[in-house]
Amino acid sequence: PMSDTTGDTTSDTGDIHKMPLLDHLIELRQRMLYSFIALFVAFLICFFFAQTLFDFLVQPLADILIEREGVHGAPPHWIWMSCSAGATVGPP
Repeated sequence: PMSDTTGDTTSDTGDIHKMPLLDHLIELRQRMLYSFIALFVAFLICFFFAQTLFDFLVQPLADILIEREGVHGAPPHWIWMSCSAGATVGPP
């Protein structure tokens, strides 16, 4: 719908509809409810596949670390350095 400067909304057929504030708030509440339900369902799906998703996202880094250090090698020094710096600087 297109709107003009007075706040009226016009549809493609040219009908002018005015919605009171309460109707807008009711529609907003309904849309927010649908959004939260969709987010909750997406969260449940992702939570169920969390380990698989994590493994998929970490695999490139794991491949690089294995290539550089070998399977039984110690993690590179820069990982410990960045973790300790993040733990020190990160908290408020």
